Amino acid sequence: MKKVIELIAKEFNKRELTWAIGGSYLLKRYGIEIGFDQLDIMVSEDSIEEVNKIMSELAEKLEVENNDNYQTDYYSSYQMVDQTINIICNLKCDFEESFIYSFDKEDINSNVKSNNEKIYFSHLLDWYVIYQETQSEEVLNLIETHYENGTFLNNERFTSKFGMSDIPFVKERYSNLKKRIYQVG
Repeated sequence: MKKVIELIAKEFNKRELTWAIGGSYLLKRYGIEIGFDQLDIMVSEDSIEEVNKIMSELAEKLEVENNDNYQTDYYSSYQMVDQTINIICNLKCDFEESFIYSFDKEDINSNVKSNNEKIYFSHLLDWYVIYQETQSEEVLNLIETHYENGTFLNNERFTSKFGMSDIPFVKERYSNLKKRIYQVG
């Protein structure tokens, strides 16, 4: 997987695209194993056309099955060296409540250098919200355990990115998690 990520990063960075790794590979970075080995890459709306060109040159495009719960603006999957890579732009889903996650530069949390290429990562808190919205209870519990074990929970990010009133189910769970971590109220 490392070589695949480095190759993708090289091509995306050369063109100054806005992108970051999320999903199961992001979780692995925090020691959270969920049993999936796919690479989810979030891209900004202004980068998607170029990303699509690059991925078409680097990998084989896979057929994607429709799911009525998702109305994402752009979602595609690719196969590259036995790895599945999902490209996601403006994630939209409708399970318990409608939800939109529009990725941009402010949503890049960190980067690491690997073979002289910057590898960008999303915020773990963003994926906490995404997994809540997609009803991935097992993953949510793992992320909550990670936070309960001492990682600071950035509540400013939660409010500024998502807006507490926009996603009431997530707000309630997030508030309960903060109470457990900080033993408040």
